[in-house]
Amino acid sequence: MLSQSEINQFNRDGAVLIKGKFEKQWIEKLKNGINEDINNPSPRFARHTKDKDAPGYFEDFWTWDLYKDFKDFVFNSPTAQIASELLEAKKINLVMDNWFYREAGSKSGLLFIMTSHTLILKELCVFSGYHSRLSQKKRE
Repeated sequence: MLSQSEINQFNRDGAVLIKGKFEKQWIEKLKNGINEDINNPSPRFARHTKDKDAPGYFEDFWTWDLYKDFKDFVFNSPTAQIASELLEAKKINLVMDNWFYREAGSKSGLLFIMTSHTLILKELCVFSGYHSRLSQKKRE
């Protein structure tokens, strides 16, 4: 699925911009999952914008198995194959899922910065996972 050039860049730089690997249906499933979570939040759901009348900044995690569209994405989207190719792994384990959604016009800023590989599709954070080679490279 990935080109050798993309894999080489990832190995060299610890990050790579990957375009065009997800069909629109997968983006729609993520949007649907986020909307479902906002309307029926998990116990970990957070609205970081305190003003309820202002455009919001939302987050939730460990939700992949709570909403059918997220579960479908985890098991059937190209995400695992992409991760497998980048990490040169025969098996990929989902350790944690985390999504962030910032409505247009939100004044809420970032709450923290993660050192991780993050695959971002438009405004959706889809895949986030730590990778030992990146961590080692950062320490050098």
